[in-house]
Amino acid sequence: MNMHISASKKEKIYAVYLAKNKEIIEKLIRINLKNLELEKNFENRRVDIYGISEDEKIEVFIELQLTKADRIHYEQIKKIIENVSDGDLKIIAWLAIEFDNDLLEELKEEIKTANKNIELVIIKINEKLIEKLEDLDALDDFSIVDNLEIINKIENQFQVVYKYYFYDATKDIYHYVSFKVINKEENEKIKFLKEVIEMIRKESYYFLPVYHAKNIAGNKIVYGAGITSVIIQVGIDRWDVLYVEVVFDEQKIFERILSKKEIFDDVFDYRLVWDDVMYKVGVYMRFDENDMERQTKEVARMFDKLLKHIIQDIKRSVLEN
Repeated sequence: MNMHISASKKEKIYAVYLAKNKEIIEKLIRINLKNLELEKNFENRRVDIYGISEDEKIEVFIELQLTKADRIHYEQIKKIIENVSDGDLKIIAWLAIEFDNDLLEELKEEIKTANKNIELVIIKINEKLIEKLEDLDALDDFSIVDNLEIINKIENQFQVVYKYYFYDATKDIYHYVSFKVINKEENEKIKFLKEVIEMIRKESYYFLPVYHAKNIAGNKIVYGAGITSVIIQVGIDRWDVLYVEVVFDEQKIFERILSKKEIFDDVFDYRLVWDDVMYKVGVYMRFDENDMERQTKEVARMFDKLLKHIIQDIKRSVLEN
């Protein structure tokens, strides 16, 4: 597997911009949103942008496309229509540069056939945005978020060109009661890791992957590093060891970092633990339920240091080669 910087990320950049400026989406769909999450898992696929209303009753699914609307994205939206539950309103928004009427008519029929409480919103993106996104894409990864405001220079970023709503009023709409499952026995580790996700977003706000929705599986959070074969993990193991670590799939990448061990050890005040069998390096500590506030901050800061030193070093090596 060849190591390389992730492919073009203009859509991801724009998605982060929208997530950080949710009032833009709120004006388009006329709903106040609690939050927006990127690449949210939904029925074994990822939704570009997912949101929920402040009262947690209305779900919003957004597909973002910086090209002309195509059949691939049509099929993705079709899957959303098929899999959303009935009952409370679901808003599905499709953003693209251009749309074909035939495709929209097909989508309209899909919604009518589904007979669910769905509103479809078709939004045309101003092509002038592309130039600004290309400028951002050319920046160093860690500088992108700090410069998102250049997008604000584009007036009229969108135009709502089509809205369609269909629901059979004769249907017993009260047969479905929306509810949120709350696990009252949720353990302290899960609560802690949820706080860590939010703290990492604040501490490493410039790093695009931290804005993606995260599942906490096996008391572990995984972040892509923007480089093939490299991930960053934060978690708590069965022995209550709290860790933040960089994991390498390729030995040669790990060894390239290991060759600078003395430099990195000094930067991290000799807290790094190097594993040349599992190809990973990280900081480890005992999880303490009585000290979670401090540990949340400590983990987020260590995550940020790993980004700024080890991940950055790998990316520089890639560019040099």
